[in-house]
Amino acid sequence: MTKNLKVFVVSILVALFVNACSNRDDSLQLPSYNLGSHGNYGTGPNNTKPYPQREKVNLNGVGGAKVIYEPHSRGGNKNYTVLGKNYQVWKNFNSYIEVGTASWYGPGFHSKKTSNGEVYDQRGFSAAHKNLPLPSYVKVTNLENNKQIVVRVNDRGPFHGNRIIDLSEGAAKAINMTGKGTARVKLEYLNVMPNGSIANARGHYNGSGSFGGSANNGLDDLISDIQQGKKPTIGTIVGATFDVINANKKPNTYTGNNYIQVVSTISYDKAKAIKKAFANRTSFPVNILQEGNLYRVRIGPMPEGSLNSQLNLAKQLGYRDSFIKRL
Repeated sequence: MTKNLKVFVVSILVALFVNACSNRDDSLQLPSYNLGSHGNYGTGPNNTKPYPQREKVNLNGVGGAKVIYEPHSRGGNKNYTVLGKNYQVWKNFNSYIEVGTASWYGPGFHSKKTSNGEVYDQRGFSAAHKNLPLPSYVKVTNLENNKQIVVRVNDRGPFHGNRIIDLSEGAAKAINMTGKGTARVKLEYLNVMPNGSIANARGHYNGSGSFGGSANNGLDDLISDIQQGKKPTIGTIVGATFDVINANKKPNTYTGNNYIQVVSTISYDKAKAIKKAFANRTSFPVNILQEGNLYRVRIGPMPEGSLNSQLNLAKQLGYRDSFIKRL
């Protein structure tokens, strides 16, 4: 892979991007099979069933929520009734795709509790869905402009009309649908395994609250497609574009004495598991400090202004005894 080839690829990214946008998948339509007394495929009340995916989810160039394996929440995963209609939470499935209307919700719900007991942050990449277990991860594609985002489903809804998902304001902005209020979207479920891998996905994904993947992964994929004579996809092009940008960024660093102590435990394995979970949720370092027979998991160092948000994060994830530690 020569330097001249990379320069050439970067120079044609814009042209490829425009061409790919003109060929987006606007016509995707999934059949809505009638299952008689067993209900229908797709989101809705009664006995609905997730429509199966036919190919792996392409995550190249897609940003959004950090995808980690999470057991289903204690709250929000029982069948329920809203406005006289009965809804079932889907179980024992590993595949789901649907096309329909998305909406978004924001300021009126900010800081209120979601269906699984978490605090709703309108700025994040989250969503509400009628049937998916909580939490779940879904790739959302705005079929009107082909913008894509991965969201973490932690709430129930929407219950207005035939809408299939309610996005947080942050997610809605990422796919440019806040102005219009609704958009025609495609949803693709991500089947996250206990080891953190996504069984039904392909491509490089490194969601961290912004677009982009590991530096040069998207660019390498684009170069490979061109070398093999393949027509680059919109995801590959976007991934390469952001990799070129991100490759020149320096990581954020902070030195200081402010930390969040998440937990103290006598189990090193437990401390490692907690560290891994938080490392995928925070931009600050997560460390294990051994003191005698105890292992303390701490986030930091961090600026004073970040302490409360990181403390709230720890508590939202179930570590109610977390506290601010100034060394």
